[in-house]
Amino acid sequence: MHMMIVTRLKVSCLIVLFAVGYVIMHPSPSYSNTYSVGGYFTAQVGSYSWDISTSSDNIIAIQKPPSRSTPVMTGGGFVWAGEFLDGQFMLKQNLGFEAFIADRFSMTRFSFINTFAYVLFRTDMLTVWAGPQLNLYYIWGKDSTSGAFLYSDYISTSVPVYKRRTYGLLPIGTGLALGLDYDVYKNLRLSFEAGFHFSTSVYGQTHEIGNGKASVTGYEGYINVSAMYRFGKKIMHDDTDTDTDKDADIGTEKKTETYTEPDD
Repeated sequence: MHMMIVTRLKVSCLIVLFAVGYVIMHPSPSYSNTYSVGGYFTAQVGSYSWDISTSSDNIIAIQKPPSRSTPVMTGGGFVWAGEFLDGQFMLKQNLGFEAFIADRFSMTRFSFINTFAYVLFRTDMLTVWAGPQLNLYYIWGKDSTSGAFLYSDYISTSVPVYKRRTYGLLPIGTGLALGLDYDVYKNLRLSFEAGFHFSTSVYGQTHEIGNGKASVTGYEGYINVSAMYRFGKKIMHDDTDTDTDKDADIGTEKKTETYTEPDD
């Protein structure tokens, strides 16, 4: 089951990356692409299922590893966004760190979040967008308190070793995001984002006396707030069709006013 989930995530990554490459290599013919860079803050809460094994069947762990947890995560980092296809498509990438706030362990996560969004609604000041995500993480850390580990082969038993078990995991995942961008002043943009993440590890290792295996699967809800500086010409709300209709109506009225019926 775990391998099936990982395979489906890999296939999804290849499909989305191919689509994004096509968009970037075929830019809009009418509008120049617009880019924004800045920083973001995030708060997240979710549920995680951990599977931790010792380095040997003969290693006895007095302190049990985390099996299921509901941590709160806070952090932040760097964000950039690009608008393509006349402002109808947006690629947004977040690169940052989050700290797990939990009782059983002390961990930090590196996050690389890729959002492929479609603009649902736009005015001169507001942009509403939504889309899927492909995410890459790396989690590392250790237990909050030291535990006792000892080696026993049922003939002899070693002296207990007291230390904190360490972890290193590489999850990949997907998600959905809904965002609102607001241009507060000239090239300054505020972005508010909320969504859902799901991830599962493709590699994991733990260490106490020796190296064991570790895996994690989890989901989380999150909110992001970011401030960005926009480069390039602002993409405005398109009123071209409305203006054309107005001009046509005015032209029709002028023609009606100047028409006179010829004398017999």
